[in-house]
Amino acid sequence: MMYSRQFILVAGLSTLLFALSSCVDDSYDLNKDISLDMNVGGKAFSIPIGSTAPIKLSDMIDESGVLTSDASGQYALSESDDLDPVNVAIDPVTLDVDEMNLDPVELDFLPVLDGLPPVPEGIVVTLPYPISATVDQPGSFHIDEVVPDELITIRTIELNRESPATYRVSLRLEGIPEGLGNVTFEDFRLILPDFLVFSEEDHVVDGVLTLGSGFNPYQGFSKDLTVTGVDFSKLNSGEGLKMKKVNGENRLIIDGQIGMKGTLTIQEATIDPDQLDHVTLIPEVTMTSFYAERFTGIIDPDINPVREALSLDLDEDLDFLKEDDVVLDVSNPQILLTVGNTIGIPLNLHVKMYAKNKHDQVIDGSQVEETTLQIKAADTDGVVTETSFLVSRQGTTRQGYEAVQISDLANLVKVVPDSIILEMTGEADLTVTHHIDLGKALQVTGSYEVMVPLQFNAIRINYKDTITGLAEDLEDISDKLKNAEWQLIMTAENTVPVELTLDVVPLDVDGNEITGISATVSKTIAAGNGHEVEAVKTPITITLKSQDGKLPLLESLAIQIFAENESGSGEVSLNANQSLRLTGMKLIADGGFDLDLNE
Repeated sequence: MMYSRQFILVAGLSTLLFALSSCVDDSYDLNKDISLDMNVGGKAFSIPIGSTAPIKLSDMIDESGVLTSDASGQYALSESDDLDPVNVAIDPVTLDVDEMNLDPVELDFLPVLDGLPPVPEGIVVTLPYPISATVDQPGSFHIDEVVPDELITIRTIELNRESPATYRVSLRLEGIPEGLGNVTFEDFRLILPDFLVFSEEDHVVDGVLTLGSGFNPYQGFSKDLTVTGVDFSKLNSGEGLKMKKVNGENRLIIDGQIGMKGTLTIQEATIDPDQLDHVTLIPEVTMTSFYAERFTGIIDPDINPVREALSLDLDEDLDFLKEDDVVLDVSNPQILLTVGNTIGIPLNLHVKMYAKNKHDQVIDGSQVEETTLQIKAADTDGVVTETSFLVSRQGTTRQGYEAVQISDLANLVKVVPDSIILEMTGEADLTVTHHIDLGKALQVTGSYEVMVPLQFNAIRINYKDTITGLAEDLEDISDKLKNAEWQLIMTAENTVPVELTLDVVPLDVDGNEITGISATVSKTIAAGNGHEVEAVKTPITITLKSQDGKLPLLESLAIQIFAENESGSGEVSLNANQSLRLTGMKLIADGGFDLDLNE
């Protein structure tokens, strides 16, 4: 540092003076015959020191920890981390059809037999033509199941492909005589629950299955249909089926219609016609449980809040930023936030931010206005879809990021914190349709980076340091100097765009201020205009005065650099290429200095 160099040169001067004093002839009694008080230098004693090389900020500040610089040399505090993943759990959904009601039908074949000649009772005849009976029987079904609280509305459900549900329709005839041939279906339709989705191979059209084959009347008829899903999208103007709260439980309740309609025809019969007056068709409809795997609709899962604490561990070169008097008005702090979503649910992410000090206390005034970010739903369930945001004070844009402007974002670093806290709570966006696959990993992940470019609208910095070991450097000559006044003159060439005020305090070995030695700095160092233009030059004089022989007590100099800019212009930008250079340095004693060779 500049001050250490100064006193090393003074120590070199002491060796020269000692050599002069050793050249006196010992045959003289210098104490009695000749006064050995003398003046060195006359009007002024000057020692040229020279100039320093430009001291760049990159030489003063190590890029380590959270400090980085970009290709142009622009400094920034930067730290990043991953968000703790949030797992979203929704309980499996199993639906059972509680009731399928389709009552038996008594078949009336007698009107068809009216054209036959009278047949004596008990006589078996072969009928000359097929006989038919009409069926038109409505039925109903009822489903009432407790479902997870997260389900609000269901539009569609896809079942597990390996475990589809089976919808079975069975028909059998009771009260039939012997001698009947096969029964055929004539435009016979089974009306099925209109919300069920069946396999294409089953040829169900708009909830209706048309039967065109026949069956043995003594064996009955059975048909298994494969249910692959559920579709409620036509209900409630397209919103789907809304869940209902019953006694505090979330329930899926459906009441609907089923039925059968058409004609049954017996192609051949050798019977006693009177035995056809008590034939009954008995239907039976069942459906196995179905296990929902993928939903569309409105789903409101419980998403655990996320709290992230990002530490800002400053290198010792930047410790001055944490001094009590340091207040920053950072022009454009930025936070890059990327959220990965594997769930087909868009989220509203509410973000709160504030800062804490080293005592884990919230810094007054560090709170930032809460903002809400819209997180995209996963395009494919189980596969991450990312949404990236650039949160900044000025609304900065960057390709691939959504710009979010928060005007008071600089509150986070007005007082440089030890940690920045991000609290995030997520909730489903209930204004759009969701999709979710219960067989896939349901998770919200992410990462974030806090970046604080060292560019300020206003800045107040108080930097302190101490130069030690001066007593050892001055011990050879300090006791020979009487009431000396020394001046260190120089020219400060500054490109750092902030005015620097220098203060110097002499200290003894115990670190106490020496009242008999004063150190005065002539003026402040004018602010520079950045490294891309010519440096601003300021002549500086540091005057050291020693009274009452106090110079030997000097052990160290406490220095303080106070930097302040309250312009609010946003022009204070710290860059690695900015520098301070001290040129034309000279150490001067006005009027020389008195030297007593008796001592």
